[in-house]
Amino acid sequence: MFACVSDLAYDTQYNRSVNFKELRTFAWNDNDVAYVGARTEEIRKRVDNTIRSTVVTRLTEKGYTQVALEDADFLVSYHIVVTQEIDTMAVTEQSAITIFENSNINLDETYTIVYPDRTIGVGRGAAPGDLTVKKGTLLLFFIDSETKRLMWQGTAVGTAVTTREALTRSRKAIDGLLDQFPPG
Repeated sequence: MFACVSDLAYDTQYNRSVNFKELRTFAWNDNDVAYVGARTEEIRKRVDNTIRSTVVTRLTEKGYTQVALEDADFLVSYHIVVTQEIDTMAVTEQSAITIFENSNINLDETYTIVYPDRTIGVGRGAAPGDLTVKKGTLLLFFIDSETKRLMWQGTAVGTAVTTREALTRSRKAIDGLLDQFPPG
């Protein structure tokens, strides 16, 4: 979901009375899926597809089987909240051609071209400035299909700059969360 400004932070919690070794099957609980802050329906659908396919792949790799809702041992749902924020501490990397005496860019690698009336530097550097980032929180829930009680939940929080990064970071968030499932 991001050109990475910061890494993801993870947290998981679970009901200690659940015997996770007995769980074999899962289904999506679509009634509890929510996405707050999607700019467009197309983005919402792309993120939804990414999350669902990643969850199904990872749970299948762990030996769980996706089944019909009425046959599932546990139900899966998620919530996403996305906000846009200005990050005044962000630094964007950029290629620069600049006239040194008029520049506020700190060039890391420079090549100097000297003309009689001015000096021009060509190089790569970092320019400070405000950058709009998307701060996303993904909550993944596993619910007991009989009691409808929460068995396990994972939360991943991170930031991104672009939609493409958001999708990549969504996959990474699911992978990081499901590395911690089942607990113990």
